[in-house]
Amino acid sequence: MALIINGVAVAAPKTFQVDLVDLDSDSTTRNAAGVIMRDRIRQMRKLECEWGPLTQAEISTILQAVNPTGVSVTYPDPYDGADQTRTFYAGDRTIPAYNFDKQIWQGLKMDLIEV
Repeated sequence: MALIINGVAVAAPKTFQVDLVDLDSDSTTRNAAGVIMRDRIRQMRKLECEWGPLTQAEISTILQAVNPTGVSVTYPDPYDGADQTRTFYAGDRTIPAYNFDKQIWQGLKMDLIEV
């Protein structure tokens, strides 16, 4: 399985983590006994991705694929037990230094957050 962003199979990340994120309504509170009165309205995914060294072409492909405000991502989903395609946006992208001797970027780290 490849990680596919906006229809483009990108280089495999060196680490890939799926977070299941609960989204509660504003009416979620605790009662007088301290018990949570929860109103979960949705469960979302956050994909934590980190790549090792990447060529200029590889990093450019990934960064351009996640540039739109909403992107289609196909990934292996542990909850569903199968590949899923959902819409995400990219959080902050961290790009360590460029190695001029080897002409590669030292890596790329970003979260893809389900819209």
